[in-house]
Amino acid sequence: MQRATELRPGDSRLKARRRMRIRLARVLRLYRSPLASSKVHIGLLASILVVGALLHYGDSLPLLSAAASHTPIGLANRQSLERILLLLPVLYGSVVYGIRGGLITLAVAEAIMVPRALMGPGDLVQTLLQVAGISVIGGLFVALVVSERRRVEHAKALAQRVIVAQEEERRRIARELHDETVQSLYVITQRLDHLASWAKGGSDQGVVEEVQRVRTQAVEAATDLRRLLQDLRPRILDDVGFIPALEWLLDETLRQHGVKGQLEVRGAPALLSPDHQLLLWRIAQESLSNVGKHAQASEVALTLYQEDYRVRMAIRDNGRGFEAKRLARDPSLQAKLGIQGMQERARLLGGTLTVRSEVGKGTTVSVDVPIAVRGGTAARPWDPPKGSDERRAYGLGGD
Repeated sequence: MQRATELRPGDSRLKARRRMRIRLARVLRLYRSPLASSKVHIGLLASILVVGALLHYGDSLPLLSAAASHTPIGLANRQSLERILLLLPVLYGSVVYGIRGGLITLAVAEAIMVPRALMGPGDLVQTLLQVAGISVIGGLFVALVVSERRRVEHAKALAQRVIVAQEEERRRIARELHDETVQSLYVITQRLDHLASWAKGGSDQGVVEEVQRVRTQAVEAATDLRRLLQDLRPRILDDVGFIPALEWLLDETLRQHGVKGQLEVRGAPALLSPDHQLLLWRIAQESLSNVGKHAQASEVALTLYQEDYRVRMAIRDNGRGFEAKRLARDPSLQAKLGIQGMQERARLLGGTLTVRSEVGKGTTVSVDVPIAVRGGTAARPWDPPKGSDERRAYGLGGD
């Protein structure tokens, strides 16, 4: 397996330059947080409310008043329509910020509508009833959106609990198989060795050969069982870490299927949570299994890189590919390739998974997930322990 990365061991100037890049990235992350997208939403929401207020009070502005005088809709009807349109920012605030954002936006919309209703033309009671009705509808919008968000979050949490329970059960089975079954198989092979040595002394060649065949089968069974244990629970993640575990997957793809693998790590991947590591590793495992079993490829490349607060991973092969449209209309193909399982794991991380393929030009599986942000603090940049192999491999030295 080949490995290409931007950070390689080199001279002292190269190491110093790359250490500076990592430190600069840490500073930039303080200013390029996910709050930037929140500011965009706030700005857009405020703009919609300002436009709504200008339209609602437009008859007091010369330019808007002149334009409104040429419309066939009367002032009272136009203001009723404007009040209804003020439900749009309420709906937007509910979708983006939940119940708090929806209620705050509804309060602002009411603050825009009520003064105009008190000093506007038409029957005051009817106008206030209209404002009250729109407020009730806005409240129902907020409740409906929040209820749907909670339903989706509950479904996501339930799916996550199922995945966690599944992984816990896999861990338990793997531990029991390792502690009992694998050890028993090795005890059997040792006893067969003793039996073969004893049989040689009696010059019974047939018994010796049979014992050797049984021993070979026991060793093969133990090897297959260890591979099954690795599939059940990737202990390599706990033992050596995420990136070496990806390297191991590529090595296994070469050993089992003869497909040459290359790992490319761009930048300094964030210190991913155990959930991120496990689910991304499972996606890579399933994708590489598909490459070995179905792609008829000679090479596969796994790329992992971070951009701001997102981690992206892509598995690209040079195999026979398939018609991408088949994937959408053929559930059996999705099941065969494990697409639904990979998509579910990506969704549990709040990300997306896409599959691109073309006949004769290979297949690319890409996953894009956000890095978890808790308490307003983003995940720390990936920084291996001092003196570790990972740190030396990335040219960071031992300081």
